[in-house]
Amino acid sequence: IPHDLEFDFYQPKNDTLNNRPLIIVVHGGAFVSGNKGDSNEPITAYCDSLASRGYNVAALNYRIGLAIKKSQRNKLIIDSLEIKRAIQWGVQDIQNAIQYFKANADRHRIDSEKIFVIGNSSGAILALQSVCERNNLSPQAIVSLWGAVIDKEQIKNISIPVLLIHGTADRIIPFQKGPMLN
Repeated sequence: IPHDLEFDFYQPKNDTLNNRPLIIVVHGGAFVSGNKGDSNEPITAYCDSLASRGYNVAALNYRIGLAIKKSQRNKLIIDSLEIKRAIQWGVQDIQNAIQYFKANADRHRIDSEKIFVIGNSSGAILALQSVCERNNLSPQAIVSLWGAVIDKEQIKNISIPVLLIHGTADRIIPFQKGPMLN
């Protein structure tokens, strides 16, 4: 995978079947932290659970690097250009991962026509943004766990199945919209 991206690969135990669907799992972390193996997130549990149900799973690390500053009133300040850059990097990393797995489908015993993405929090934002651009590096479907899109007009460009899961009590990624995403 380009950019020295890393992934942990999970597959069903004692599996002999070729061409299994692949689910790429993208961690959260507000674009400033997080990791495919972070013990504070349920990534490993997602991956183990999905593999036990017959999927090949790749827990993906993506480039992070958003700088968050605090104002004199101790309020968080996020530069809109930086958030857009961080999202673009993450989208590129998901697309690079899809490209890698399509090119190496035989090696990983993947059905290259059945690649899906699930993300939580910032990973969900990346999953949604990755399908807003129409290209051959989009997954066949996504699951967004408490994510959002940068511009609601982009939703018109999504032509694949999307499952959105979000709660109204979320104080980090507000249900309707957040200041970061205005």
